[in-house]
Amino acid sequence: MNFFFATYLHVFSFTFAPVTNKTIDMKQYRNEIFSFLMLMAGALLEYAQTSWFALPYVSLVWFLAAVAPVGLSVMAGSMGAFDEERVF
Repeated sequence: MNFFFATYLHVFSFTFAPVTNKTIDMKQYRNEIFSFLMLMAGALLEYAQTSWFALPYVSLVWFLAAVAPVGLSVMAGSMGAFDEERVF
């Protein structure tokens, strides 16, 4: 009986997040948005089998350019942690 009661409460209970008038500054996410759009465009170009994108060096440069804005900051942070011996 307790199982059904808990399921009933779970299904019919609603949780609302508090609404604030906080605006989101999208400039802080521009690297992530750029990387996402480049990765999706690269995947679509590969799926469409575009002739100029089929060249290996073009797709390599494309995907490196897509990952670089996000990946370089992660690599810099990990190297900083490695230099400070905060690895494990």
